[in-house]
Amino acid sequence: MKHTLKFVLLGSLFFLAGCASFTGIRTPKYDGEPISIDEEASQLYADSYQIHPDYTDKYFRYELSETLFDPSEPLSTHGPVILEEGTYVVGEDIEAGRAFMVGEPSNFSADARIFHTGNLTITDEEGLIAFESHFQDYTGIMQAVVDLREGQTIELTGNDPIITVTYEEPDLGSSYLEAEEAIELITGHYEVGEHLEAGTYTIESFAVPRTAAVYRFSQTGEVFTYELNARFSHEPQITQEENENYFKWGLISEEEYEENNDNLLNQVQDKASIELVDGDKLYLPMIHSLVLSKEN
Repeated sequence: MKHTLKFVLLGSLFFLAGCASFTGIRTPKYDGEPISIDEEASQLYADSYQIHPDYTDKYFRYELSETLFDPSEPLSTHGPVILEEGTYVVGEDIEAGRAFMVGEPSNFSADARIFHTGNLTITDEEGLIAFESHFQDYTGIMQAVVDLREGQTIELTGNDPIITVTYEEPDLGSSYLEAEEAIELITGHYEVGEHLEAGTYTIESFAVPRTAAVYRFSQTGEVFTYELNARFSHEPQITQEENENYFKWGLISEEEYEENNDNLLNQVQDKASIELVDGDKLYLPMIHSLVLSKEN
């Protein structure tokens, strides 16, 4: 399987070619040609945020490791490890197993100015990516759960990066395991049937530092891609009526008023859903949280 990707996000669902100007209102054009909407791809995205197979190659910046199809690693009793800038070999410098990674928080106050930023990649023995994420407050993620496999290489770069690795489930505020009504996933690797039940799930909400992709590695050998568009990360914090009143009362500027209107216009009304089958593996890079509720 080869999944060489050029990273281009297509959340607009107008799958276009060319690079120039967008002109026209009654007859939208791009690069002088009428815009053609792929109705099938648009409906698929509306139903599940899934990217149509004809366009998934644009979501792969590099070749992904075949190990992402493999069953997850078990939890173990290994002690915690502190990763700093450098390269580590799993099985030699750090133990294999299912591991939890937590980044060191920064202190942005003027009298402290302590910054911890880390780019962490895990590659297999062929040099293909099994995991990649940026650890940093606000612009990155701060916690992840990953399968560390014998022979893999961990590389950590950045500005004073510090990541704590534990092999027992930490208290992260809300567990991604076995919630009665909903399940919350953070960045990392998951196995359907092991970490969440098979079934059809509604995507209740998600929080991402930027538009992100979820990859589902099916037992059929296929890879399905789902986009989490940063514009739709949260429910709007203001209603249309409140927006009108706040502007009328002078509590928000005209720019803020227009921005709120845009956010309300772009709100996704119907929640998307995703079907998961026993044995499927999920890879979630750069995601603060993904909340799913199982449909009856």
